Amino acid sequence: MKNSGVKKETASFLRQFLFIIETNPLTYIMFSVQNDHLQT
Repeated sequence: MKNSGVKKETASFLRQFLFIIETNPLTYIMFSVQNDHLQT
C-alpha cells in the first residue's frame, strides 16, 4: 500500500518537473549543469 502512494507522489513530481521544463527551459539547463557537477 505504501509503495503505490510513493509511486503516485513520484508521478505527480515528474509531472510538475516536466511542466517546469516546458515553461522554463532555463531552469532545466541550470539543473542539468548542477547535476553534471555533482556527478563528477
